[in-house]
Amino acid sequence: MAPAPRRAPSALLLVLALLAAAPPGGAAGAAARRRPPRRGGDAGDVMGTALLAVVNADTPEGRDFRRRHQQMESAAAGAAAAAAGGESVALGAAAGSARAAAAAGGTPVDITVDVNYICPLLGDLNAFSNLKSCLLVGGAESLLLQTYSNACPDPAAAGAGAQLQPPARAAGGGAAAPRPLPVRVPAPREFEGQARAEVLREEAATYTFLWAAVRNIYAWWTCSRDEGGSLDGYLLPAGFEGVGGDITSPGAYRLAGRPGMAILKRQSTGQLVVALRGSATKNDWATNFEYQRLLRPDFEPGFPGAYFPGEVHSGFVKVFRTVWPAVRAALDAEVLSGPPGLAHVVFTGHSQGAAVAELLAYAASKYLAHRGRPLVVDAVLFGSSAVGDSEFAEGVAALINIRNVLFLNDWIPRVPCTSSRLAGRRSMPACLPPIVPVPTRTGLRSYWADYQQSWGRVPFSPEDMPAQREAWAGTNLLRPGSIQSINRPGHVCSYWCFLSTFVSDLPVNGCVLQGPREGPFTRCDSPALP
Repeated sequence: MAPAPRRAPSALLLVLALLAAAPPGGAAGAAARRRPPRRGGDAGDVMGTALLAVVNADTPEGRDFRRRHQQMESAAAGAAAAAAGGESVALGAAAGSARAAAAAGGTPVDITVDVNYICPLLGDLNAFSNLKSCLLVGGAESLLLQTYSNACPDPAAAGAGAQLQPPARAAGGGAAAPRPLPVRVPAPREFEGQARAEVLREEAATYTFLWAAVRNIYAWWTCSRDEGGSLDGYLLPAGFEGVGGDITSPGAYRLAGRPGMAILKRQSTGQLVVALRGSATKNDWATNFEYQRLLRPDFEPGFPGAYFPGEVHSGFVKVFRTVWPAVRAALDAEVLSGPPGLAHVVFTGHSQGAAVAELLAYAASKYLAHRGRPLVVDAVLFGSSAVGDSEFAEGVAALINIRNVLFLNDWIPRVPCTSSRLAGRRSMPACLPPIVPVPTRTGLRSYWADYQQSWGRVPFSPEDMPAQREAWAGTNLLRPGSIQSINRPGHVCSYWCFLSTFVSDLPVNGCVLQGPREGPFTRCDSPALP
């Protein structure tokens, strides 16, 4: 039996406390600074007070909101205190603690949020007040941006740095990776039971190879010469050569001036691999927050059907458009030309890179068919956020050979929040980009219903980990301090640990969350895990 996910204290109270703890700054802080100053207050106080007013309002919506969260006893106690004429005692204490910690130069560490509560809470709050839900979203986004840092830990590091040769030997003597995936089109919404076991048995070694190839982009980027380090370039997997790219690092491409994508080929097996890293700058994170959707955006003028189905996350479309010309050129040179052209094409990525990889795979499939070379294009995604609505997810699953590998305690794939087509205001709130704590006025929308996770899901849970399952069971609890600390276990190490069980030549796995290294299991904070 899987270890039961650990429960946070009151989710409502803790999210409110998180907002109260948010230091002024970022776009939300800038918006606060444009207003007349409030004596003795800051941006966190403004958001916390506004949210308390919503929760404690003597209105049908307010009463319904409190009724739906009666199980959160500490939040109810805070509401009662505020109804008596004062600020919530608990929230006030949390805010006071945060201010004291900030004055001492520290960051509050005693705030805990359960990932299972984030989207239900946000949907309830948006049904109650779009303004207040945007205050919450803007405050959380501002906090994430302020705490994000990607400084190189060792600027003198040279060579390949923390990059690792992607594993090629499947556990148990299986075939070498990577291999073209068996065609499963249309993909199911989720591989379950025996189907999941079969998919992992046949394909997981290839997932692991692709995961390591993606993570090597991060390892190079952090200490690349662009960032003040000394790393020489992207480490090509054994047997592969780069396609195009930077003159000093074949196959490696920069996104907005920084290493972000690799295009690789192995002529002997006819494979073309396109790999993209996820968010690695504050601008990347700001792009993630541009979650308003575009209706059937085009990607290649000049031929019928050159558009994405349904409604698609505008930030991800923006990144797609910056990399598509290079990908199209690689397809022209390596698939549509050459003696012989490559026949197996796979797109892969992590986080934002996974979302963009899905868009690239769909566009590549359409483009190749238009050019008279129809191929089944593979896509292997790791920790991807929802990219679009139901029409988009169904359209992609019907065209490309997609696998969406997801750790169930990873909070990143939960945002934007998914919901049904009929969820109405109990959906992801629509707020103005860039991040400001006010509701959107674009199309007069106050919500984005029907955001959907991509199909072809291959889920895994703490029970699937080869070590420290009890510790992994607690990764649904976020303790904000810095974006790296709350991202690393669930959004990074979980994929290393789970996938390591399917290969025999991966020297690190990040399975240990507590205590020293245990036998073959390495720590999640290992410098070899970028």
